Amino acid sequence: MKRVSALWGNIFKEQAEDKSIISILKRVPIFSQLTKTELNLIEKIVYLRNYHEDEIIFVEGEQGAGMYIIESGKVRICLGPNTDEAHEIVVLEAGDFFGDLALIDDAPRSATAVALSSSRLIGFFRSDLISIINRMPRMGVKIQHNILKILVRRLRKTDKNLNEIQEELRRATERTHQTEGSQA
Repeated sequence: MKRVSALWGNIFKEQAEDKSIISILKRVPIFSQLTKTELNLIEKIVYLRNYHEDEIIFVEGEQGAGMYIIESGKVRICLGPNTDEAHEIVVLEAGDFFGDLALIDDAPRSATAVALSSSRLIGFFRSDLISIINRMPRMGVKIQHNILKILVRRLRKTDKNLNEIQEELRRATERTHQTEGSQA
């Protein structure tokens, strides 16, 4: 069974044929509860950016400004400034999103993102979210609520993974003690 990283793996991804910006936004949990009119507004303020193969999107430690959604291509998320496979946490592809914690605060990035192939990304930034909150509070609350739901789901998955690891360690410790007891 393939494990999905609670922090970086897209545990929310759905497959779809429609590749329009609005359909992509609609499949991202942050925007999934928005009306068609609200999605049209978001489509007008997102940024589209093309990245070449091996181009750095952001580096661990730099200030976060916003999130990205992969319209096409692949992005490698790595620990530290190294972007090689040995430092890889996960590879994300079309429909995946990353960097969403930067919508909440301007803390340093916790990883490095690099395009593995020519990639087209949709950027949504904290300044745009703050503008929405100020101009359209109801829509801003919907987006913030969705961000909270994502964070809670990731936290629960992380908690489950930690509990499983703790249980594995407990069993391994018991086996070690049993082996040591039988050798004495």
